[in-house]
Amino acid sequence: MKKIIPYLFLLIYTNLSAQDSISWQQVSHGISYTQPENNSNKDILICFAGWSVEQAWVENWAWNLWEAKLRDHGTGNVYAVKGPRDVFFESAEIATDSLALHLKNLLKENERMDTLKIVVVAHSSGSFVAHHFFSVLNTNPVWQDLLGKITYYNLDGAISSATHGTTLTKTLSDKLKQIFAVYAYEETEKIASPNKNEMQKMVLLYPEKVTAIELKSSNSGCKDPWCVHDLLINAKPHDSNGFDLEKDYNEINEQHPVNGHYFR
Repeated sequence: MKKIIPYLFLLIYTNLSAQDSISWQQVSHGISYTQPENNSNKDILICFAGWSVEQAWVENWAWNLWEAKLRDHGTGNVYAVKGPRDVFFESAEIATDSLALHLKNLLKENERMDTLKIVVVAHSSGSFVAHHFFSVLNTNPVWQDLLGKITYYNLDGAISSATHGTTLTKTLSDKLKQIFAVYAYEETEKIASPNKNEMQKMVLLYPEKVTAIELKSSNSGCKDPWCVHDLLINAKPHDSNGFDLEKDYNEINEQHPVNGHYFR
């Protein structure tokens, strides 16, 4: 046993050191960027967090998602966008045009423009910020071509709000490469995530572009719809009777692994 304990400690320390070695660069308020393996000539992941999720928490989620699901598939540029201050992004405090400009400048260094992939993952109210970003790309002729490279995963989010520029319109839908409307279902308790109907409605609105994904679980421990909502971030949410955004985004580990099983 004395030989095993130091070895386990070394594994834990190595894992923590790997995360600590990731250096995030601030692009603008609420937007950060990292290049984990120092290679700009790779695909791109952009993560939009849900309502009120802080910068450090979304960085942790984005890093774990990249590490677990995309690192070995050619992705090497990662953006993390904090959750909006208001549920419907009324304050518009996140400068999505700064994200668009940084992305465009990044791509000047990329030699794979013909085959480049951009994966956008937006959870909950983060979908409104993602749609605002798509709208910004679409209004600038210099940026419009990027829409066709984007595969969009809407994680139990929404289609639209009354806030200007936050609607996934047919125009935007047509220009994006692929769209997946993802919701979760806890089979043991027979509970669906709160925005299941909205995700299914998205398929009815844009059937030629949107595919629904039902992410099933039988061991999440969830006994409440909002826990199932966070199941799309964390495969074992910390609060079975509700949600704990800080822990579900920021405390991802073996017991509470990142959930990326929706990726296609």
